[in-house]
Amino acid sequence: MQINVSVDIRKATRFLDDAARRQIPFATAKALTATADAARIAVTRSLPQTFDRPTPFTLRAIGIKAATKRDLTARVFVKDAQAKYLALEETGGTRTPDKGVALVMPKAVARNAFGNIPKGMLQRLKRQKNVFVGKPEGSNAGGFYRRLKNDKLQPLAIFFSKAVYRPKFGFKAQVETVARRVFPVALREALKQALATARR
Repeated sequence: MQINVSVDIRKATRFLDDAARRQIPFATAKALTATADAARIAVTRSLPQTFDRPTPFTLRAIGIKAATKRDLTARVFVKDAQAKYLALEETGGTRTPDKGVALVMPKAVARNAFGNIPKGMLQRLKRQKNVFVGKPEGSNAGGFYRRLKNDKLQPLAIFFSKAVYRPKFGFKAQVETVARRVFPVALREALKQALATARR
């Protein structure tokens, strides 16, 4: 999941003298990189508003590749590990687990600060005498259940065969919005500095 920000500056700089023109690729690369970094910051700051209690790992999802004067393209991307679960948040769609594995959704089980089942919690539940894993008679879903004193069952975590996602990340839209707003300003400032340097 990535957005490339690039520019063709040949027409805009054809009237400059040779000394100034030599500064243009460096200035443009600087502006593109600044734009990509602004997009990275904006998307990262939006994550707590987009997702419920994103983990530190998710908050580190956005990266950039800087532009150079030889390659006037900057890249804003979601890192591969995080893209595995954020891609469907961007496009929407259905998530299905690997064969023989179910998606586990917490119900009454304790959750961590990020709303997830703590690591090792399900294994600990399996060892409890009043907890069983399976599909109770008359139930539509299997999962982890606790037997209560009144013979009722308390669902702790439920198994699902799939999860349906609606698009809500807005990664592409956010990056494009920042690029349109930031790049012209960043380019003017970078060109101003470059031309001042060229006249020395």
